[in-house]
Amino acid sequence: MNQALFAVWGQSGLARTVENVPSLGTITLTPRRPLPAGLELDQLDPGRCGEMASSEISAIRLWCGRDALPLGDLFTVSGGRSTQLSIEGSLDSVTAVRAGMTAGTLIVAGDVGARAGAGMRGGQLVVNGDAGSDAGAGMSGGALRIAKDSSDRNRGALVVECDRAGCAFFVERHAHDVNRTLRTVLP
Repeated sequence: MNQALFAVWGQSGLARTVENVPSLGTITLTPRRPLPAGLELDQLDPGRCGEMASSEISAIRLWCGRDALPLGDLFTVSGGRSTQLSIEGSLDSVTAVRAGMTAGTLIVAGDVGARAGAGMRGGQLVVNGDAGSDAGAGMSGGALRIAKDSSDRNRGALVVECDRAGCAFFVERHAHDVNRTLRTVLP
């Protein structure tokens, strides 16, 4: 999946959205109602979902303050037994979207809150919107792509690619005058 995902991303001039990511059978989560502020999605692990039916995924407990809420109370779950998850809508009030991820792919159609992908050790997180502060903090593996802005520090798509040698941080902007993507390496 990693090579396929980056091959799609690497095509010149290709918009990097959820429609461009290859589908290998996807679990789709759709919010039932507006999500509560402070909800954390760090317990939703795409790598583990490959072995789970939709009823098991619905039973995953997500923390919101001191309460552990069943995922199925917050999201409609369609599909199962796949390591590729897609979340419809915006998660801008949700924190820790796939913090600590080790495998699989999570695609978010909208915005995400703080700490998206923090501490990732593997897998891919694709955010087709903006991200809050500390996106990708402490990553040691995997790939993170934020299609729009990351907090108020970066203007453009934030890309974090990690391997055994370490992590590289880039901000990508599409230069319309030369029809290509420009990468700026972040320190």
